[in-house]
Amino acid sequence: MEKNTYPDWVEKFRSKNREIKHIKGNYYLYERKTVYDSSKKQARKVSGAYLGKITKDGLVKAVKRSAVLPVEVGYPVEYGATELLELLGSDILDNLKEYYRDSLAELIFVIGKIGVIEPSPFKRMNLIYSNSFDSVIHPGMKISKNEITAVLRELGENRAAQLGFMKKYSNASETIIFDGTRLVSYSEKMDMNRSGYNHCGIEDPQINLLYCFSLSPLKAPVYFKSNYGDVVDVSAVKDAVRESGIEDAVMIADKGFGSEENFKLFKKHEIDYIVPLKRDDTLIDYEPIVNNGLRAFEGSFLFNGRAIFYLVQQELRIVKYKGRPKNGTRNYEIKKDLIVTYMDQTLKSKEISDYQKRITAGRSSYTFDDLAKKEPMMGTMTLRSTKDMTPQKLYETYKEREIIEDSNKAYKYVLDNTASWMQDDKAYDGWLFLNHISLMLYYRLFNPIKEKGLVSRYSVEDVIAMMKRVKMQRVNGSWNLQVGTKVEHKQLKEIYPNEVYQIMEIVPK
Repeated sequence: MEKNTYPDWVEKFRSKNREIKHIKGNYYLYERKTVYDSSKKQARKVSGAYLGKITKDGLVKAVKRSAVLPVEVGYPVEYGATELLELLGSDILDNLKEYYRDSLAELIFVIGKIGVIEPSPFKRMNLIYSNSFDSVIHPGMKISKNEITAVLRELGENRAAQLGFMKKYSNASETIIFDGTRLVSYSEKMDMNRSGYNHCGIEDPQINLLYCFSLSPLKAPVYFKSNYGDVVDVSAVKDAVRESGIEDAVMIADKGFGSEENFKLFKKHEIDYIVPLKRDDTLIDYEPIVNNGLRAFEGSFLFNGRAIFYLVQQELRIVKYKGRPKNGTRNYEIKKDLIVTYMDQTLKSKEISDYQKRITAGRSSYTFDDLAKKEPMMGTMTLRSTKDMTPQKLYETYKEREIIEDSNKAYKYVLDNTASWMQDDKAYDGWLFLNHISLMLYYRLFNPIKEKGLVSRYSVEDVIAMMKRVKMQRVNGSWNLQVGTKVEHKQLKEIYPNEVYQIMEIVPK
């Protein structure tokens, strides 16, 4: 008697002329044929036609295409991009359902998907929804402009639910990056909308939006908090650390934060940081480089194929308190920050060439003498930090700031700018939460592209454009897959192997 290889509900479909294939966790039934191989003068078994997918409920028969146009033909709906995000973000929907009723969780998820697939004003979302496969897998969504506005206020009033959902992702993260941005807003009804100056020099009416990113296991946004527009950036970070409950928080900032006033505030509020110093900062000593060139550096490492040289300007010094910490504060005090200067020869050569071009062009403020003075600091970057890291780890961690720069592009992609005229703070916070879901989904698309080293060839927008050309049409009660031209099947399957396989190869019932 043949021993079952698969569960009984699968094995019952096996027979003399049938075979079962187990592919990526699913079971499929195929014909089994015997053919005669004249070259080997013997018969052999080969796979025949695909018969359908085996489920616990039975066999989902394969769709057979007909050359005759059926009588019952539905309108084709967008399928590829919608289904790709459905598969990539399935955990997001499950986690939303823990904090919101099922119907609201699905609505949040659907609007979040639309924010990535086709960023649009609220008034067009119902049209987009009704022409996508979401109207099939998430039917009955009330998604008119007025209904969305009511949902925004409901979301904004329940910050506890937002935090509960976000902690599902921030608590599992190793390292966190905080970064702030300002969203200009002209709504006179919003209390949070305040004129305020910040390190970027923006003085328009604005809201201070602070974002938090994980570095592992996924590079992704995991937390956001909106603040009054006149709140100081460092104070906003302190409040966010307290609210999020994130323990391993580190502020990876730009040069705009590199002032002694900010460093004092960071330490006062016990916020770890990695901040680049301006090249003319008095803490940086270029004399060893002037006198000894490369010999001044202590070592080197490779980063993205380029040699990076480093010189520790100041070592981290920590003095531990004796006895038990008071009032729940840390049990140590940082006396001196770690300061490391790096030099990238490739960047140095580029900066020298750019400067020489200005000299050659006859620009009076650029001279050879000035070039000679600035040459030792060209190609350098100096980092100041409270983190106890090796020079290489410190540099690599700072470079992760690129994910913030990626997110700024993403945020512009998913945001509907007309929402900056939102009528009140609660609705605005609800709108930010919807965009947070879109941003999470955006990174589900972006990370595989980056991991495959294909950023120069494909963008998220490219993937969305191709996948939107994959449509589904209801024909005589069954779904027919339609794939448009210029869809790069092979490359898409390499980027999203499991998801694109399911979309392209398995037609839903």
